[in-house]
Amino acid sequence: MFELTHTAMINPPLEKLPEAIAQLYDKLVRVEELLTEHQLTELENSRDLLTTKGAARFLDVSVPTIYNRVRNAELPVIRRGGKNLFSKQDLKKWAQASTNKKGGCHA
Repeated sequence: MFELTHTAMINPPLEKLPEAIAQLYDKLVRVEELLTEHQLTELENSRDLLTTKGAARFLDVSVPTIYNRVRNAELPVIRRGGKNLFSKQDLKKWAQASTNKKGGCHA
């Protein structure tokens, strides 16, 4: 296996380029995972997260409305472990923007 060192990243031998790219991609994926994990941990620690039912209550809409908004990418959502979680702060911002655009919150 080709070991990706700092020097090899700058000027890898041509025959090792595909392996170097694969290793860089793997490292990038891991960095993204760590960032997402960190962001979710911060949100959870702030007790700012709501379930789908909680988001429906928070916005005073039905659960199916929440699912429709998520499916249509109209509502900010965090997907974790197959569950949809919602930040109260993000929902407040979304509701304010929706109110400003439409002259009233039509969640």
